[in-house]
Amino acid sequence: MSLVMSGKSSITDIKYDFSRGFGALDFKTIDTSLWESLIDWLNSLAKVEYKVIAKYYNKLKRYCKDNLYLDKTLKLYFLFRIRLELGIHPERNIESICFNVFIIASNLSKLKSIDQVMTNLYKCTNCVEPIDIHKVNYWDSRFFTDPNNYIKNIDANNFIFLVHPIPEENYNKKEFIKIEESFKNNDAFLTSVVSSRHRFFYKKVSLILSVPKQNVISTYCCKDESSRLMTPSEVIENTILQNTEVIVCGRIGVSIHPRFPVSSEIKVIGVINVIDKNVKISDAEYEAIEKYSHKIKRKYGVPIIKMNGFLENSNPIN
Repeated sequence: MSLVMSGKSSITDIKYDFSRGFGALDFKTIDTSLWESLIDWLNSLAKVEYKVIAKYYNKLKRYCKDNLYLDKTLKLYFLFRIRLELGIHPERNIESICFNVFIIASNLSKLKSIDQVMTNLYKCTNCVEPIDIHKVNYWDSRFFTDPNNYIKNIDANNFIFLVHPIPEENYNKKEFIKIEESFKNNDAFLTSVVSSRHRFFYKKVSLILSVPKQNVISTYCCKDESSRLMTPSEVIENTILQNTEVIVCGRIGVSIHPRFPVSSEIKVIGVINVIDKNVKISDAEYEAIEKYSHKIKRKYGVPIIKMNGFLENSNPIN
C-alpha cells in the first residue's frame, strides 16, 4: 500500500502502510501518538504538497532491504523531518525540501543499526533556529507545577503540566505500567502542555512528566501550521481550542541541542484523570481508568488528579 491520494480517504492508506505488522511489542521504539500526529498533518496539506511528499515516500521502499522495522523508521524520520523543515522554512520549495530530506533518509539506511538512524533525528542544529535555541531553558522542570502542590491547593488555580496521553487499549500492557523504562526506548514521542487556562487533552488518562529541558525536540504551532521551538507559554498562546503538541526524546544520552547536555531520564510524577462533561464513559471504562491509574500510583508513588477538561472527541451531550 502506498502513500497516494485516493478518491475516498488518504488517511486510511497511510495508516495501513505504516501499521502493517505494527505493534508495541514489535516496534515499541516508535511512538504511535507521534505517528498519528504526522498523519493529521499530512491530511491538512494541500493536494499538490501531498503528492510531492508521496512521490519521495514511496521511493524509500528500495532502501529498506526487506526490513520492515527499517522501513517504518525511515518513513517516520522522513515525515518528521519534512514537517520540521516546512515549519521552519515555509518559503522553501516543497520539492526541494522533500528531495533533500529523501537523500538524508536514504543515506541513513546504510547505517549499521536502527538506533543510529533514529539518533540522526536529533541533529537539530538546522531544525531549531539559533535565535530560538535559548527557549530550551524555558522547558526546565522548575517552570512546571509539582502535582503534590496542586493536590494541596497550593498551585491549583495556576498550574502548568507536561503530559503524555495513554490510549485505553494500552492500560493492561506491561510496557505502559513500567512506562519510565519504555520511555527510554522511545526515540521521539508526543506530549502536551496543559495549564489552568488550557485544559485540552488527547486521552482520558494522561501521565504528568518531569522532562529534562534538553529532551524537548520541537513544538507545533497550529496557528501557522509550523514546527519550531517555542516556550510553554508560546505553545499555549498559539494553540486555540485544541491539544498542544510537544515532541520529546525518551532515549538517554542523545545530543539534541548544541551547547546543552545530552538527553536524560524522563520521570512520571503524576496521573491525570480527565473529566469531560461532554463525553460519556461507561462503568467499565471508569473501572479501567481507575485500575490503571492506581497501578501507576503504586508503581511510582505519585498522586492521581481528577481534572475537568476537554478531550479531542469532546462534543456537547444533548
